[in-house]
Amino acid sequence: MIYPTHHARFFSTIALLVATACASAGHGAFNFHYPNFSTTTDLNMVSSATQSGSDIRLNPSTANRAGAVWFNTKQAVRYGFDTTFTFRVTSPAGITDPNGHPGGDGLAFVVQNTSSTAMGATNSYMGYEINNSIAAEFDTHLNSNFSALEPGSNHVGVQSAGLATNNPFSGAYKGAAAIAINLSDGNTHTGRVLYHPGSLSIYVDNLTTPALTVAINLATLLSLDNEKAFVGFTGGGAASFENHFLSSWSFESLPEPGCFLTVGLSLLLVGMRRRSFDLLDTRQTLA
Repeated sequence: MIYPTHHARFFSTIALLVATACASAGHGAFNFHYPNFSTTTDLNMVSSATQSGSDIRLNPSTANRAGAVWFNTKQAVRYGFDTTFTFRVTSPAGITDPNGHPGGDGLAFVVQNTSSTAMGATNSYMGYEINNSIAAEFDTHLNSNFSALEPGSNHVGVQSAGLATNNPFSGAYKGAAAIAINLSDGNTHTGRVLYHPGSLSIYVDNLTTPALTVAINLATLLSLDNEKAFVGFTGGGAASFENHFLSSWSFESLPEPGCFLTVGLSLLLVGMRRRSFDLLDTRQTLA
């Protein structure tokens, strides 16, 4: 015979299963986490990217070189994601920008649905010239040929040409903001990119206040594969160049908003059922 209290436990189990399924839809806390890159399992390094000790060097401080690294399994991005990483930029060299700042061009966190071996131009900019992509760039060079779009020698920006080939020019420009941090000072910096449908924010070192927020909806901007796409980084330089090192990386998909409503209703049902059965238990005891 099943007693009422057992029914209450049953509904608690159902609520837990619903919550677990919801977390699985968004892949829970951290789809993946690399505290360092002493192992590069599940990562594809492309062109100039290579493992360097416990780091990944996206490209060397050499003219006209770029590289990329991608997690080799597509991640859920449509309903949001939160990614945090640490990086260093060293040995800036080459021509200086209009502000007298050496080195370039920077690195970018990229979402793309082309391939796990995608690579943009290797002889200019950051290497995110990829179809069906969006780049959150950490830019270390003020380019004189489109300085009207770039607010300073150190800035963050968002670039996307939708399904076409991404580029740093005005047609793909979504927004930029100057930062007071010298990204190419050789120190370790922390970047964060947070996306909720309709809004993408970039953080640098301060992980609570964004340096830039732009209006973006990946569901309409890109062609996703069952709500998923590849995620990773590109980095590079042309006549201005520097080393771009990644030191750690965590990525978390956020669950579909409807999941929260489902879990909430399930927990409410559990509470109501538990209260009903507790009252029934009390009546049976008094009887």
